[in-house]
Amino acid sequence: MCKPHKNPTKNDDTPVRSVTTSRGSKRPAFNSPEITEPDTDATAVTKKDVHVIIKDALSSEFDRLVEKFSDMVSQSLDRKLKPLETEMNKMRDSMDFLSCKYDELLREHVTVKEAVKVVQDDNNMLKVTVNDLKLKVEQLEQQARSNNIEIQCVPESKQENLLDIVMNLSKVVDCSLNQSDIMNCTRIAKLKQDSPRPRSIVVQLASPRLRDKFIASVAKFNKANFNDKLNSSHLGLSGNKVAIFVCEHLSPTNKALHATVRQKAKEAGYKFVWIRSGKIFVRKDVGSNYILIRNKDSLSRIA
Repeated sequence: MCKPHKNPTKNDDTPVRSVTTSRGSKRPAFNSPEITEPDTDATAVTKKDVHVIIKDALSSEFDRLVEKFSDMVSQSLDRKLKPLETEMNKMRDSMDFLSCKYDELLREHVTVKEAVKVVQDDNNMLKVTVNDLKLKVEQLEQQARSNNIEIQCVPESKQENLLDIVMNLSKVVDCSLNQSDIMNCTRIAKLKQDSPRPRSIVVQLASPRLRDKFIASVAKFNKANFNDKLNSSHLGLSGNKVAIFVCEHLSPTNKALHATVRQKAKEAGYKFVWIRSGKIFVRKDVGSNYILIRNKDSLSRIA
């Protein structure tokens, strides 16, 4: 049905068959792999994918660098801090040692403090005991002098007879005594060696009653002879007339206290200071009450 075509080269009227150059479908060889069409969507790489890939690569590299830097810093710090750690350990050991020593000293301090407290308590008890014993000794010393009288300011002489002086004095004050009533008679040493006053005469009588009787007789004589109280002329002693005093024989402690009391009473305007049975009394005036002076602490009562 085709239209006759003339061959330009040939001058014949033979019809020309139309031949296609493309090969048709060919049967695949036996056991050959299956040929698939390429997936254009899977193989296509977009700009976003490239960005993600680069980002992941950079992140991975950054992490690696950070890890490497961290290791380097850690190693460097280890090298630098190792000596410091050693020193810190030494300091810790020293602190532990000092802490142990401090605890030990604290325990010792507590022990010593308790021991000191015990010693202080014992010392206080000993002080009280010593004061009590001292008071008792002073009382015994004074009690040992309970029979004695002390005659003061009698002029001394090498040829003196103390027994005759005492017997003569008893006659002057009208206090009858026998020689048997005088147990002992002697002069005692001065408290102050440079004092111009003669040594006192201590007379030991037979009883405290005789002592009080003798002292009362002297007080009565002085009261009766106010303008011519007992003095050396009454005893027939030559030389200047010297006042003579008779009092109880006091212990050294009470004698010193008596002197202090007289000075204090004079300054405070007290008129009377006397001794009775080894005790010291003061009175400001005739109408006032007496004050017993036991020790130096009692001096504050004189005001």
